[in-house]
Amino acid sequence: MKNEKDISRNVQKRIFQEANSRCSFCDESEVATLQIHHIKARTEGGGNEIENLILVCANCHTKITSGIITEADILRKKIMLLKGKTEARSSSASQNSIILENSSNAGVIANTITIKNPKKSSIKMQPPQGTIAADRVKRNYIKYLIDTYHDYKKKDQNVEKMNYAIFYETIRKRFKCKWDFVSEEKFEELAYYIQCRIDGTIFGKLKRKRGSRNYSSLEEYLTEI
Repeated sequence: MKNEKDISRNVQKRIFQEANSRCSFCDESEVATLQIHHIKARTEGGGNEIENLILVCANCHTKITSGIITEADILRKKIMLLKGKTEARSSSASQNSIILENSSNAGVIANTITIKNPKKSSIKMQPPQGTIAADRVKRNYIKYLIDTYHDYKKKDQNVEKMNYAIFYETIRKRFKCKWDFVSEEKFEELAYYIQCRIDGTIFGKLKRKRGSRNYSSLEEYLTEI
């Protein structure tokens, strides 16, 4: 069920304090650009608990939506923020305390949190079953098509830098989720959509007029790699 509750002022204040009123990823401090992101989406029932919220700027929020900043990146950063907050506290132990050793925990509620990672920590998220992300071959092929589209658009616009987030957001709106979280059942539909976008670029049209192809099929892609 979608969470439609507003974040309380007290929780908002604590989230800003946690990140020192700066974007958790790029350190942007312009208040007007700062936003609070739900780690577990509101549409998926994600709550307004501090453990499910992180402060970001509008630009990084777009990168999260497009998948440039991954869910693993977000969880890793949130744990770092929690760790930094607890290290700044007094060493006196609270009755309600939790010690995490070698943990990849995505969110805990406690008065005191101690995180111990004797080894280099690594947060690993398993892709949802039944999605393109769970099939390495299909995921890599879709990424190949997306990269081809961006390459062609750069040639169309004659620019060195692209706003890559725009096309990722276009896919998200069309398929109602992040590009590699599209179900495997819609793999061919997604691939065809991106292929049409590639063919529709100016550079793509020119290549087709010359008798050249704009991209490889999945089978050809596998033999090429």
